[in-house]
Amino acid sequence: MDSKQFDELVTRLASTSTRRDAVKGVLGGTLAGVGVVSVTSAKNTGKKAKKPKKAKKCQSKPKVCFIHKGQTIEVSGCAAKAHRKHGDTQVPCPYG
Repeated sequence: MDSKQFDELVTRLASTSTRRDAVKGVLGGTLAGVGVVSVTSAKNTGKKAKKPKKAKKCQSKPKVCFIHKGQTIEVSGCAAKAHRKHGDTQVPCPYG
């Protein structure tokens, strides 16, 4: 390589667009590599995908009232267990 070619090479490497493109290439390659690894590791866990739960039909249970986020709400008897579980307080229903 003669001095003229060397100077042209240095000039091209020093230009803004070339450095920007080099950084994009390095970051893109790194991110793509991480994505491939995470997808591969997710596929190799050996676990089957969870099927969505089917909604249970509520047998005609009476409605129940709770204090939920500062308000009195009336919910299905089927939902009462879930409301108790996350801390809602059961109260007598004021409207029936």
